[in-house]
Amino acid sequence: MADDSKDVCRVEGVIAGAAKGQDVVNKFNQDCSPAERSAFFNNLQSQGTSTDNSRMGTHAASMLGGFKIEYDSVKRTLDDVHRPGAPNVTPADAHVAGKAGPKAGHDGARKPEAKPQAAEVDHGRRGIDDWYTKASRQNLSPDEKTLAGKVEKALLNGDSVSASLNDLGRDAKVRVMAEVKGHLAEQAGTKVVVSEGDGADGGRSILMETKGGQKILIDESKMGIPRDINVNTGSMLSKLTGARDVYDAPGEVKASASSSSGFNLRDALLGKENLTDGNGPLARMLRQEPVSDAEMAEMKRKGLVFDAKDRSQ
Repeated sequence: MADDSKDVCRVEGVIAGAAKGQDVVNKFNQDCSPAERSAFFNNLQSQGTSTDNSRMGTHAASMLGGFKIEYDSVKRTLDDVHRPGAPNVTPADAHVAGKAGPKAGHDGARKPEAKPQAAEVDHGRRGIDDWYTKASRQNLSPDEKTLAGKVEKALLNGDSVSASLNDLGRDAKVRVMAEVKGHLAEQAGTKVVVSEGDGADGGRSILMETKGGQKILIDESKMGIPRDINVNTGSMLSKLTGARDVYDAPGEVKASASSSSGFNLRDALLGKENLTDGNGPLARMLRQEPVSDAEMAEMKRKGLVFDAKDRSQ
């Protein structure tokens, strides 16, 4: 007989199991890998009919095969699977009722079905060490782990990572970036700020500042697909010219790196004052506008500019 232990990881298997009164919700959430969950929800969204637009946060629902499948679109977990309008009878209830009828002391009405126990609250930082991101890291292949190390090194140096990431499929890209972000966050002295947009399709911005002074701003989807990456290496050049855009994702919309609280992550990356703006002597010099001898001497004294004669001494 064919092994059907993973049937619950397919849309058809969930519907068939629910029709038999099986606890497909807990089995799906416990047994299915991130890749299987991703395939499941892609199929559900392409085959099913969305409903319940009033549901809060990232929770959504789709109708398929006469069943209503409720789920969390970000965590990729099932909330409930049932047939609307039909009485919810568990396998245990059906067994008892078929043999002995309603229990004594009850007026013939079935006891309301207990809700499945809520999953443990995930206190991890989204995109860094939440359940989904940690699971992505656990499913990393050896080659992907090696590539993640290469991408991390490039980011710390302020080098482009477009070629490395755009050669990957969507799921591989999520796994590699999960490893990069998680590993960086685990380093001593690294500071992390996460800002999420509203809605299931909203973006997420992650600002990471390492002990060495590098600042990395990652704009991504809530699934962890990178949209834009900017790096300020902390070098003198970065201080003068600001952060460098090191990732371009073809066809993907770049997110806005700000939160609803008003704290702007891009300001934190660039600094509140970009030295190339304004009317200061350094800004004017970089724009090839005239500066006085006194202003030039002051900039040399502060170590902001050098000339060949200064370096030779």
